Amino acid sequence: MVIPISSKLASVNLFSKNQPSSKISFTTGVNSKVNDISSSQFIPINIQVSNKSRNSKQLTSSANAQIAKAEDINTEISKSLTDIYAILENLVELSEKASDSSYTDADRTEFNTQANEYLDTIENYYNSAELYDIKILQGGGQVISSGSNGEEYFMQYGNVDKTYLNINSIDLTTNASSSLTSLSSALEKISGDIQNIDSEGKNLSSLRKTNNNSLSILNKEINSELSREAALEAFDMAKASILVDVEKLTELQGSKLSVSVVTNMLESLKTLSQAVEEITTDTTTQNLENDKESSS
Repeated sequence: MVIPISSKLASVNLFSKNQPSSKISFTTGVNSKVNDISSSQFIPINIQVSNKSRNSKQLTSSANAQIAKAEDINTEISKSLTDIYAILENLVELSEKASDSSYTDADRTEFNTQANEYLDTIENYYNSAELYDIKILQGGGQVISSGSNGEEYFMQYGNVDKTYLNINSIDLTTNASSSLTSLSSALEKISGDIQNIDSEGKNLSSLRKTNNNSLSILNKEINSELSREAALEAFDMAKASILVDVEKLTELQGSKLSVSVVTNMLESLKTLSQAVEEITTDTTTQNLENDKESSS
């Protein structure tokens, strides 16, 4: 009697040597023995996960850690430059007063004393502002990893060096007008630097969000693959169990197995193969959706 098998079942090679199974060896016949069926020889699922996905996840996570530090530095630089901007506003106000002829020489001497105190404060910021062992107000910057494919991003530090700001020689007693020009120029420079730093903060935030989206997609891919591998493993172990049953029945009945027993075993294999096929299809569909999300 020929028992029909569905096309889905027929399309799956149930006894393929390529299945990720444990070692199974058996012989048929009245005196046959089943040996060496051991689930302990299955390759762990976490090792079966695509190396590409896992490496991408690791690189993206590492990049995000660097971006997070860069964001901390960026925030601190922005705060410090805002403080320096306020100090420079006070210096400009003092130089404007010193340029006003209604003030006496004694007033200008007092203005100059206050101005030097403000300059000392700026110098203190320059020397002491630090985060993650980085002097964040002495110019320059650093290259950080920004993505899973080795992308790099250069982030800049602040710079409140008095030479850079051209405010090394401020004298409100005899040269208030020239000092006002220099201080006003320094104020504009710091204002532009603050805008650049804030814009960089937005760039870093955007990079981090992009990486988070990538991590979300990678996690879905890994979970899909884990589900598929788990299903294949369960399928293979069930197949091994059925083979054991076949062997036991063969021992008892020789080669004469009842049609009902064969039918039941084939139905079990069909159900298992359909389950694996559905999971594989779901994984493919999910990967296509992930690709769409990634491209958008």
